[in-house]
Amino acid sequence: MLNLNQIIIKTFGLKSDEVSKFLLLFFHSFFIGLSIAFYFVQANSVFIETYGSEQLPYAYLLAGLTGYIISSVYSYYQQKIKSKYLFASALIFMLVITLFGRVALGFIDQKYLSFFVFIWAWPFISLAGIESGGLAIRLLNLVQVKRLFGMINMGGVIASILGYLFIPVLTKVIGSSYNLLFFPVGGFLAATFILFYIYKKFPEEKKVEKVSKVQSKTTFRHLIKDKYFRLIFISATLSMTVIYLTDFGFLSAIKVQEKSLFSEPGSVAAFMALVFAGLKGGELLISYFSSRILVKYGVKLGLIVLPLSISLIILVSLFIGFTAGAVSMVFLILMTLNKSMERIIRRGLDDPAFNILYQ
Repeated sequence: MLNLNQIIIKTFGLKSDEVSKFLLLFFHSFFIGLSIAFYFVQANSVFIETYGSEQLPYAYLLAGLTGYIISSVYSYYQQKIKSKYLFASALIFMLVITLFGRVALGFIDQKYLSFFVFIWAWPFISLAGIESGGLAIRLLNLVQVKRLFGMINMGGVIASILGYLFIPVLTKVIGSSYNLLFFPVGGFLAATFILFYIYKKFPEEKKVEKVSKVQSKTTFRHLIKDKYFRLIFISATLSMTVIYLTDFGFLSAIKVQEKSLFSEPGSVAAFMALVFAGLKGGELLISYFSSRILVKYGVKLGLIVLPLSISLIILVSLFIGFTAGAVSMVFLILMTLNKSMERIIRRGLDDPAFNILYQ
């Protein structure tokens, strides 16, 4: 009879010396995914309950600026301090911001607090992804990263689905939706403990780095002259714009239905949690088949499915909006479908296909 270790090796296709590293990275991803799931739902729900859609563009701009600053600071210290302290600082930073968002409820007006919590949602997703990816590269070699990283990330996906499914139940018993922030605090704390355990079990090797005397000429001004780079840059910019426009439409449609469908406390958070649970389930399913689809039908299909599907849904939504009005149930369904297609197809087909362009 197979023991647990052998079952894990057989299930995930691991080598015997990879099991401990894989499990630690898997549960590290699990707790980060759980934290992001709870934070993202709470941040979006309290913002849309407090503000109208007219404030969303300002919030997105501030979130983008915040994300840029955080990424720049992270990149700066990446060459200055040990990876152990860099990764720990990222997790502790997200923990402190999240804890402040809950504790500040007692002395900061919810109008300002909801805005503060919201602008950190997208930067947290980026920072968590950078930290998780960096830790995997630190612990595994390149061949192992290519083979195991997708399965490691399944820990975060599974945690997200569980978190999204539990939120509708929790909103009925925990009182204020701000109490949901206690869960990401616990998740970030658990991920930090796992991080330190990883470095205790697999100490960081001292490396003697040779500093090149030749400065790199690879600047943005130099790269933008290349036509291929320009096309990728424009494509990436349009892609990010679509993400924010899709979010804007989805959140605005929820706000319009607030008095009729989401009048009960916590109902917005519950609805968003169920939608995001479906998104994660769809991501998990299509990601499983994505490599086969791209191999069989090519990168071109992976790149055109998303814009075609989004364009079709938007055209139908415009027709419904002008005829039945934005307050109709059909419009909310279409905006939810639009958000679902954007996330599922993007993660499952568009991102893998887009990344192939860099090869």
